[in-house]
Amino acid sequence: APPMDGGASKAARAAGDWQPVFVPLAALKAHGRIPRGGSKAGFKHELTGQPNARELLKRKSDFPLERTVFVFVSHRWLSPGMGARGHPDDTDGSKFKLLLKGIEELSTGPASPVPEGFEVALWIDFACIDQDSDPGDELNHLHEIIQGCDLVVTPIVDPQHGEWRDPDEKGQGVTSWFVDYEAAAWKDYLKRGWCRVE
Repeated sequence: APPMDGGASKAARAAGDWQPVFVPLAALKAHGRIPRGGSKAGFKHELTGQPNARELLKRKSDFPLERTVFVFVSHRWLSPGMGARGHPDDTDGSKFKLLLKGIEELSTGPASPVPEGFEVALWIDFACIDQDSDPGDELNHLHEIIQGCDLVVTPIVDPQHGEWRDPDEKGQGVTSWFVDYEAAAWKDYLKRGWCRVE
C-alpha cells in the first residue's frame, strides 16, 4: 500500500490502522539527498528546488520485518524555517553524507548492530511526516515510532570538529558522552525541546 497523505493518515489513526512510514536505505542513497515527504502536488522547496518524494516511502508492514533494521534519526535541522521553508540539511548535503557514513559504519564489523544481509529502513521526520498536512499531528505518535525502531542515530554535523578533542583524546576518560562531547552542534542539539524528547 502506498504511504498515506496527512488526511488519510489521520483517518487511519482514528480507525486504528495507522503505522509509520520509513525510507529504505537503498532509496535514500539513490535519491541523493534527504527526501521531503509532503503531499502537495507541484511543490518545489525554495532552498533545494526538490519536489516531494513520498513515493520513496514504505509502510513498516511492507518491509520484511524479520530481515529489516528500523532506524530512528534524531537530529536538528541545519536550515530551520517556518513551514515549507525549513530543511534538515545544508546546501552541501552535509547531514545526508554523514548519515550514510554512520549507517555504513553501523553495518560493518563483527559486532555490528545491523546484521549482514539485513535491509535498513530510516524514519526521518522531513521524509516520513507529511510536511504539507499537519506535521504536529504525526508527532503525537512519536513514542510509538521510536518504540518500533531498533536503533536511534543522531547525526551531528560539526564543521568545527577539528577545533576540540574529546575526553579520551585528552586522556581524561569519559564520564558522560552527553556532557563530555564538546561539539557546539551537539550542545545546540541538546537545547532543542523535540531533540530532548526524542
